[in-house]
Amino acid sequence: MFMELRHLRYFIAVSYSLSFTRAAALVHVTQSTLSHQIAQLEDELGVKLFLRLGRTVSLTAEGQTFLVRAQESLATLDEGIRALHPQTLESSAVVRIGTTPSLASNLLAQATVRMLRSMVVSRVIIQEGSPEDMCSFLRRDELDLVLAYPPVENHGLSTEELLDEEVMLVVGRNHPLANRRRIRLVDLHNMDLVLPTQRFSARDKIDGFLAVAKTTPRIVAELDNLTGTLELVDLLGAVALLPASVTLAGDRWRRIPIECTFARRTITLYRKTGGSMNPPLMTAIEAIRGASKEVLRSS
Repeated sequence: MFMELRHLRYFIAVSYSLSFTRAAALVHVTQSTLSHQIAQLEDELGVKLFLRLGRTVSLTAEGQTFLVRAQESLATLDEGIRALHPQTLESSAVVRIGTTPSLASNLLAQATVRMLRSMVVSRVIIQEGSPEDMCSFLRRDELDLVLAYPPVENHGLSTEELLDEEVMLVVGRNHPLANRRRIRLVDLHNMDLVLPTQRFSARDKIDGFLAVAKTTPRIVAELDNLTGTLELVDLLGAVALLPASVTLAGDRWRRIPIECTFARRTITLYRKTGGSMNPPLMTAIEAIRGASKEVLRSS
């Protein structure tokens, strides 16, 4: 048997997924076909590339070495394609991701670093907007992936829940609540509050939190920009309700847990059902999964 290009792509898919089930879905073959192709590759190379313990898959030392060479081989092949069709390859190595503003600050920043370090993705384009708008772009193939909080109309889209995170109160360091270890939503009664606009599903969620708590803060500003929200929290002495994954740079703000179990949101990855999967897109998905785990560990 001669090694074929598909063997390298299948091998890379399993290497990033560390799951034959997920890798098979990414490359659109059955799991048995994928396992057979990997076994053929291992037979030809005369080494084991993966350790399989139940459902757990990990790269062997030989597999780690071969992964580097496999990526180099595909990169060399891509260079050849670029010489013949420069625009085609350039666009194929770009990953376009839609997200909501709060998600772009931390999770996607970490995921982007992972993508670019893989040397499979040459450029990442991140577009912010409402979940509904982003998913519409995804259906029209104007985006490759979307990270958002449900509920979102997911007709024609595949979903994967990544991270269940807490909604927390963010205040300036000199705010009267800044030294509280925990707060209740009822404590926000008559306080100045900065919220996202009504076009974001997050607003419905927050309005629901406040209604359940039977509290009525003063809504002093509505905007769909994370940086602007944090600036107003600092300058106006207002408060905001933001996901725990939002990065607070410097010491101008304080993050306070809320005493209510319903104040949680699930970060969800959306992609077009049946859409084509190439190595950059597979790399992006695994990078987002890895960054989600890192955020969870650090929270």
